[in-house]
Amino acid sequence: MLALKPLELSDRSWVEPLLAAEASRSAGYTFGTLYLWAPMWRQVAARVLDRLVVRYQSDGTEYFAYPPGKGPLIPVIEAMRDHAEAFGVPLKLIGVTNPQRAALEALLPGCFRFEEDRNGFDYLYSVEKLATLSGKKLHGKRNHCNRFEQDYDWHFEALEPRHFPAVLDLLQEWNKNAPESVSTQAEWEAVCRAVDGYAQLEMEGGMLFVEDTPVAFTMASKGYRSTMDVHFEKAREDYPGSYAMINREFARMVHRKYPQLHYLNREEDMGIPGLRKAKESYHPACMVQKYTAFWQEDEA
Repeated sequence: MLALKPLELSDRSWVEPLLAAEASRSAGYTFGTLYLWAPMWRQVAARVLDRLVVRYQSDGTEYFAYPPGKGPLIPVIEAMRDHAEAFGVPLKLIGVTNPQRAALEALLPGCFRFEEDRNGFDYLYSVEKLATLSGKKLHGKRNHCNRFEQDYDWHFEALEPRHFPAVLDLLQEWNKNAPESVSTQAEWEAVCRAVDGYAQLEMEGGMLFVEDTPVAFTMASKGYRSTMDVHFEKAREDYPGSYAMINREFARMVHRKYPQLHYLNREEDMGIPGLRKAKESYHPACMVQKYTAFWQEDEA
């Protein structure tokens, strides 16, 4: 049996090297994502050889992530299969990227069946494009920002601990009108974990103000392969253009501070029509495709 346990902030010291070895642009393979959303998915983890095994539980079933890291893959998959079999469930891997799918098919040909998970695709955007909003495709976004700048006395600040009460107040206000499909309680818990572990997680963020009123915030952490993962972004709808502004200003901050970072990963749309439309409207540079992998013998 796998010695699975909840991830704690102190586990970052041994988890990060395994994630860095994987070097995936997927948001699901950053310590920030794993730690912040752990309660929602009843997530537990363990190190097996030189790979990270993560198990999730939801809707009365359990499944695993692809085990990121280095070294032998087959013994780790076998350990995951044994664990799943002991609990009477088939082995299922979620969030499998194209390189990970290729690795599974090369080492275990014909053993997995793959289903595309379009709702889980990550949206990757050029930091420079989001910072400048250049080009015809982003003309509408430039107009939103121009209008905001004309209408309001505004300023942007890099997120610091002194902003945290305002972050929670703004999120609480946003939750009053949140779409039913969004798990507001889970997101509240994730943001609280981000606030509590902001320094240890080496997070970055920003807050947009109109005069002295906070109207938007964003929180992110560095990923891999020149990518930063945007975990949260919220803005007040009664200040039109605030979403476009917090997006642009944070991209500008990242571009200035980390010129070596090329992409902002704004994560998946979860199949929510409005969210998909909003993410597509920024014309991503590329998508991180993902699949769910099913061990075929377990389906027989």
